[in-house]
Amino acid sequence: MPKKQERKIEIGWFDYDYRSSEYRQVRTLNGGGVRYINAPKTWMQDDILQHGKKVFFLNGKSKRGNVTDFQFEVRNFMGGRMDNDCTIGDLYTLTGSKLLRFYIYSKKLPTTAVGCSEMESPSDDSLPDHKLLQVNKQVANLSSDPSNESPSKTSSLTPQTVQLRVQEFMKTRTQQLQKC
Repeated sequence: MPKKQERKIEIGWFDYDYRSSEYRQVRTLNGGGVRYINAPKTWMQDDILQHGKKVFFLNGKSKRGNVTDFQFEVRNFMGGRMDNDCTIGDLYTLTGSKLLRFYIYSKKLPTTAVGCSEMESPSDDSLPDHKLLQVNKQVANLSSDPSNESPSKTSSLTPQTVQLRVQEFMKTRTQQLQKC
């Protein structure tokens, strides 16, 4: 009896979430889910990756963006990285499983990542901070308005309040940078 040249595999998709700093499974409603494929036993990691990109990024696009906006890798059912030269046939022999599941792990490239793109920019230090500029404008408006002799009565923007807001903002900004 000749051996099968193809084996059934499952391919799922995990995408990196910059807000939580972890990979999250992409569900069917968002274009993910699990796909069942009859794959040649000779397929290697790159073949699985190319097929995964085709099924999750139809015509190069998904709900999460264009295929060119991401970096990718293939991982096994436990989330472990795979050897580049290992075939599907080898993995079936090694694991003794009836069905293998692979995951496409994607991560948006830093220039296209939503929520962290401005923080990851190398020239970020040279750009003005918009929230800080807003606070500075408010303070400048209060101090230049002659009808506003006592800003503490008409506004809560005292120098101490401004300093506290700036400190809060800097703390939040530092936490965001650490997440990325």
